[in-house]
Amino acid sequence: MLRSILHSTTKRLNQQRHHSSLPQPFTHDTSLRNKKILIANRGEISLRIQRAAAALGCQSVAVCAERDMDSPHVESADEYVVLNDDGEREGAIGPYLNVEALTKVCVERGVDLVHPGYGFLSESSQFAQSLQDNNIGWVGPSPSVLQLFGDKIQARALAVRSDVPVVRGSENLKSGEEVLDVLESGMVGLPAIMKAAYGGGGRGMRILRSTSDALPSYKSCQREALTAFGRSE
Repeated sequence: MLRSILHSTTKRLNQQRHHSSLPQPFTHDTSLRNKKILIANRGEISLRIQRAAAALGCQSVAVCAERDMDSPHVESADEYVVLNDDGEREGAIGPYLNVEALTKVCVERGVDLVHPGYGFLSESSQFAQSLQDNNIGWVGPSPSVLQLFGDKIQARALAVRSDVPVVRGSENLKSGEEVLDVLESGMVGLPAIMKAAYGGGGRGMRILRSTSDALPSYKSCQREALTAFGRSE
């Protein structure tokens, strides 16, 4: 009973503090008023989007993993949904990468728009397409653009074909041994940066200062990319 009272009081205080710091609603833009926006992210990213949504007259829906239920972004949202653990990807962020589960939540809650924030599924063409197929708005580039630029290998190839200057780099490398071969051949000098083909935000990226970094850094980079973006390429 005491926990329930404390939880209710904390939520009310957080909402009062959250809304008191909001900018005044934009009187010149009413197109989003009363729309429901789900924020497919957590923490400070979600909080900032909630503030912007409230200023536009939108209702916000937060999502959270079970371990994040006491986070401020959950307390301050108009609604929240607890996501079940994703069986395919263990760890703290697995639930935030489950496209099928998030799309289902959007449909069931009558969501009009989804804002992905950055990281997680913000560069997922699969998620954007899934929402589009269910007539749910996506705050971001179209699925076709995400498909192209979410894959850094394809994006680089397009830049080269379009005569856009790029720094010296390799094609897609599928093992640490291939990375080592490129470094030893002199095709790419040291220090160099290894980057996963998918994702962004600095995740799945390693600085190589010597050839001995190639094998362990490749495996580390691959693991981080899989955890953060659901893809290990």
